[in-house]
Amino acid sequence: MAFWQPAGKGKHKWAQGPERVGQDLLHTFLKGKLDNRIEVFEEIAAGAGRLDIYVHGRGGLSAILELKVLGSPYATGYAFSGADQIAHYMDSKAVRLGFLVIFDGRVRDFGTGLKAVEIIGNCTVQVAFVDVRPEVVSKGSGRSGRRSRGRAGA
Repeated sequence: MAFWQPAGKGKHKWAQGPERVGQDLLHTFLKGKLDNRIEVFEEIAAGAGRLDIYVHGRGGLSAILELKVLGSPYATGYAFSGADQIAHYMDSKAVRLGFLVIFDGRVRDFGTGLKAVEIIGNCTVQVAFVDVRPEVVSKGSGRSGRRSRGRAGA
């Protein structure tokens, strides 16, 4: 629920700077999981912009991670444009492996719209949807609109 703040009557709205929240959480996870086997750099200049996270492994493998938030008011086009954006950064830094991490807060259509792997030119972009929904519509309940809030791990 780090991505959300209460908006009254059981509703939620995005916390201020949700991409930054995601960047901090992802950086912490990477360092905790891979420790001294990688170096993690944030907001590195790359061509016409700044890439979100650049990871350099001990064995020489490098990867670029571009983070996007999806769910009103963050539009699908904005989030999905990250695939082309990361390919630009990958060309700029001569890196061939990239990850588009989409923090998906859509109650409906969660995790849809892009393939798991996008090939753009000579770049391989792995797409990962991260479930950050503050509430979900239960499909198995037989009742449309039934929702649960405060999922663990979001």
